[in-house]
Amino acid sequence: GLAHVGCRIEAAAHGYTHSDDLWGWHSCVTCGLQFTGRMNVGLAEAWYTSVSDLDERTGDWQQAAANRATMLAKEGRHAECEMQSRALMAVHERMRREGIERAHARNRIQTAQCLGSALRNQGKYAEA
Repeated sequence: GLAHVGCRIEAAAHGYTHSDDLWGWHSCVTCGLQFTGRMNVGLAEAWYTSVSDLDERTGDWQQAAANRATMLAKEGRHAECEMQSRALMAVHERMRREGIERAHARNRIQTAQCLGSALRNQGKYAEA
């Protein structure tokens, strides 16, 4: 079915309360499939914007940033994906140095994989 990006953003924001309730930002709550194209871009950018004022060490900020990096990769925006992934990796590294264990291993792995793919897709094989 068809939906307006703005309507999906409002629905996702309405259901969003904390990092355990993220489904509507990246996947259809009806069929479970991940959004693609303009819907994926619109939701990822809106989610990231909605948490931009949070401390980047929060799970909410990290999830939105990782989702945005993944969206950028899917859209072929590899240089932007690289920048987003590097920023997120820097957050993970600062948290590790500060002894903060909230830097979830899954997020670090996803970010490293996304960064590696972005580098590879730009021909930066030595860095990847």
